[in-house]
Amino acid sequence: MKKSFVLSILLPFFLVISLTQVAFASFPGPNGLIAFTSDRSGNHDIGVMNPDGSNQRQLTTDPDDDNHPSWSPDGSRIAFTSDRDGNQEIYVMFADGSGQTRLTYNNSRDHMPAFSPDGLKIVFCSQRDTDKKWQIYVMDAANGGNLQRLTNNAANDVQPRWSPDGSKIVFASDRDGGLFQIYVMDSDGGNQQRLTNSRTEDFQPDWSPDGSMIVFSSGYPEQNYDLYVMYANGTGVTPLTQTADPAEFRPAWSPDGTKITFCWYSVEVSGNGVVSVINADGSNYIDLTVGTSDDWNSNWGTYRAQPVGGEILPVNMLQSLAPFLAYAIVIAGAIVLGTQFKRRLQ
Repeated sequence: MKKSFVLSILLPFFLVISLTQVAFASFPGPNGLIAFTSDRSGNHDIGVMNPDGSNQRQLTTDPDDDNHPSWSPDGSRIAFTSDRDGNQEIYVMFADGSGQTRLTYNNSRDHMPAFSPDGLKIVFCSQRDTDKKWQIYVMDAANGGNLQRLTNNAANDVQPRWSPDGSKIVFASDRDGGLFQIYVMDSDGGNQQRLTNSRTEDFQPDWSPDGSMIVFSSGYPEQNYDLYVMYANGTGVTPLTQTADPAEFRPAWSPDGTKITFCWYSVEVSGNGVVSVINADGSNYIDLTVGTSDDWNSNWGTYRAQPVGGEILPVNMLQSLAPFLAYAIVIAGAIVLGTQFKRRLQ
């Protein structure tokens, strides 16, 4: 009797904890839409398409440039860079292009945003420092508040990306010798470590969904770039592409970890950027956009059901219902507790 009484008290609270944790999505998940930048409208705008390249559609229509789209972990929002208000600032919008909201207000350029795994923070690089070097900052995703500077040196730190578990941020820096190399740091800016040490430029890193691997672009400036992968500690560097032409860059892992989207550019082939996809082992190279426009900066989002009317629903309805279920369980637990207590008094 005593054991069941204790369980009746504790069980509702265990369920509350588990449900509320489920409500926070992480980077891994089923493959959803691919966001990308294109100049097919006459200026740089952000569009989305299905993983096979079908149903390409434009999300932003501002006459100024919108660039560098980055999905929230649950696939509901896209952070991006825009110069629509005079200089490059960070904005966020819903996955259907609605609700475009400015987050940063600074006279210097803010660039390359990326969501944290819980969707509450955005890391980005900025030239707001007095010497105009790119440094890395983090802010609240809801309103741009609680700004914190993570790097502070005389070089350029760019292209930050959060690890799926939220503990690390990978980025590129030219702090050692002038060529960009891949570095990693704790999410609070501490413990900054160099991962690559090559004679070429290594940059544009992105984590695999399980956090075990990093994909990046490497090559000689103004020449050719190829895609490489390595373990998260910088070991096991392996080429994915080895082509004299075109140059491959801007890699981004798919949420299910099986594919990588990227962009390539070739003066000989088309003179335009093309968004493509390959398997995570470098096989099955497929172009998704082919035409007269420049398409680049692709980023892969998590799948979300999208019914008629554009309303965006969570991947798992349990995630959206978790708070209500939690409250219901607490109430039910209180009723059970009261009943048990009443019986003990009788």
